Amino acid sequence: MNGRKYLAIDLLYFKEHELIEEKEPDQEINLIKREINCSKLLSLGFLLKERVNTYLRLTPYFVGDEYPRGGFTINLAFITNGFALAYPTIALSQLTNNGTESCSFVMSKEEGSWFAGLLGIGGICGSVFFGTLIGQRIGNRKTLLLAAILDIIGWLLIAFAVNSPMMMGGRFLNGVFVGTIGPSGYTFLSEIMHRKHRASCSQATSVAISAGMLVTYGLGSVISWNLLAIGCGISSVLFFIMLLTMPDSPYWNASIGKIEEAKKSLSHFRSKKDDVEEEFKEIMEGIQKSIKKEKISFFEAMKLLFTDETCYKPFIILSVLFLIQTLSGLYAVIAYAIQVLEESRTPIDTNLGTIISGAMRLFFGTLAIPLFFYLPRKTLMYISTGLACLSISSLGILGLLELETNTFTTYFPVGAISLYMVSFTFGFQSIPFLYLGEYYPPHVRQHLAGLTSTLRFLGFFIMLKLFPQMMEFFGPNYTFIFLGLVCLFAGIYAKVVLPETKGLTLNQIQDLFRTKKECSDVETNRL
Repeated sequence: MNGRKYLAIDLLYFKEHELIEEKEPDQEINLIKREINCSKLLSLGFLLKERVNTYLRLTPYFVGDEYPRGGFTINLAFITNGFALAYPTIALSQLTNNGTESCSFVMSKEEGSWFAGLLGIGGICGSVFFGTLIGQRIGNRKTLLLAAILDIIGWLLIAFAVNSPMMMGGRFLNGVFVGTIGPSGYTFLSEIMHRKHRASCSQATSVAISAGMLVTYGLGSVISWNLLAIGCGISSVLFFIMLLTMPDSPYWNASIGKIEEAKKSLSHFRSKKDDVEEEFKEIMEGIQKSIKKEKISFFEAMKLLFTDETCYKPFIILSVLFLIQTLSGLYAVIAYAIQVLEESRTPIDTNLGTIISGAMRLFFGTLAIPLFFYLPRKTLMYISTGLACLSISSLGILGLLELETNTFTTYFPVGAISLYMVSFTFGFQSIPFLYLGEYYPPHVRQHLAGLTSTLRFLGFFIMLKLFPQMMEFFGPNYTFIFLGLVCLFAGIYAKVVLPETKGLTLNQIQDLFRTKKECSDVETNRL
């Protein structure tokens, strides 16, 4: 029924602008669905912000009233994240093998490892300067807009590179964007989403990354690395345009004293049946619980990191969790997917193998979204880390056995690597980032989320830079077994250390880290 309410509002708009004729209501609905073609929608989007918002209000009719507004736009950034993660395996497979017809230079293996790892160095800069310092001053939305511009420039540098330094520079700017959407993207997502949607939207980011990876693997098998870079940049352009049509988060507006704008922002991101007034009261209570209502500096946040238990407890928990995540090798396997398949000695074409892995990751990651509504987050972590441990360690053990080539040994490496990539979509990849937006108090969230992401990207850089050396020194089989042991430890860490946050508001989650809290109140407010 609410879907028809949204349509009723927008029918007036379309009549005013002569986009539809005067007809019966059912005929008008059919006209909207059939006759408003892509060119009209694009013209609406590029001409006026109001017109884009009018089109977006039609969304609840097609996908249901529970659609989390703003989630799609943010996930577009994570599609670009998937492009950046998977791009090295395509570029290096072409540029380290005497180049291509469209390229006059080649990259050595050492340069290739730097090219892959520079995403982590750029990520550190993005986390510190954009995700933390700039984000605290101008808000997450504007920070993401600036980062998107840099990402577009980065892809252009790579696409038109004539030497390795240009490739490195573009990769660094890609890293700045990826580093920014870590603290700013997930925090912005957690601030605009209703708590019933936070987990599913966080999982959707993992699906978006998988979609970006699959597109990269697929296109990279048929086009050159520089044309692929141009295609990757298009996603950032679309993200930039769509983000312009969105308001700042209600948390940000409330924190800087724009109370009326905060209410309007909250209404923008909620459906008609959501209790906006009650949720707005909760937001204001969260702001008032902060030690300082005004913005605090980075140095003040660092002081609180050592003195406030609601700051240092989540910081330690999340820093260790992200360290384990990077050591698990997921991003290294994604970045060197073709090279890993070559080392597994499978006779299957490596490009086809990466496409199969990417498709399975996208398919099962999409199927996993409903699980976030029904299963506790710690349970999802157990499933995710258990499958990852089983798949990657079994690949290493099979290699040590040196079995004769047969149907099983031919297809098992691709299946194991696919299951390894798929397993992370069940929680181990997305849930830590969800915690990044949930654990920290509002007054230090921007600073500490950025600092946590900085440590994560440091581990990310080290892992991507040293992974080829690990494969060469220890051999692929022992490297795979090591990754499996890290995944096993991640499951144990989730069991022993991580608190369960499913169904809690942001304020209730922060109460979990206080020594004195009313546990009964927390339990009764679970979904």
